[in-house]
Parts: sequence; structure tokens; C-alpha cells
Amino acid sequence: MSNNGIRELFSGDCEKVLALNENRFGGVLPNPFTNFSSQLTLLKAGTNQLVGNIPAGISNFVNLMSLDLSQNFLSGLFLSILESFKTCKEYI
Repeated sequence: MSNNGIRELFSGDCEKVLALNENRFGGVLPNPFTNFSSQLTLLKAGTNQLVGNIPAGISNFVNLMSLDLSQNFLSGLFLSILESFKTCKEYI
């Protein structure tokens, strides 16, 4: 991938599990990141170089059971986003 970006990964459908951890991905989580919200059950994007606000659309991940965004440089209203998750059992 060019420039260690993740934008190319978020252009369409995806499986239920998305593991991007420990890849040195950098940049902002793109808005298309929320396009597959109804399918995703596990998202691992920890230990990268992601920056900026956590997209509010991440709260639409209605089937998410595990979320790892640790060891990045993310900011935003994360606690209010977490309150919207009904099925998530693990936050890292």
C-alpha cells in the first residue's frame, strides 16, 4: 500500500473480522471506514500510527463484539461513542 495508508481498505464490503493491528498504518480513520458497520464483529487496529478523531460513525457498528484502537494517537468523544455499542464486550 502506498504511504502506509488504510484508505484503500475501506472502499467496500468486508468480512466480520478486520485485523489491522501492528502494521504501522498512519493517518486519519477515513469516513468510508463506517461503510461496513452492519457486518463487523471484531476490529483490531491497535499499535499503528492512526491520528485524529475517532469517526462518530463507528458507533454504527451494531454487531461489534471486540474493539482495539490502543496505542494510536486518536482523540474525540470516545466514551460517548462506546455508550452506543450494545453488543461490544471488549474495548482495548
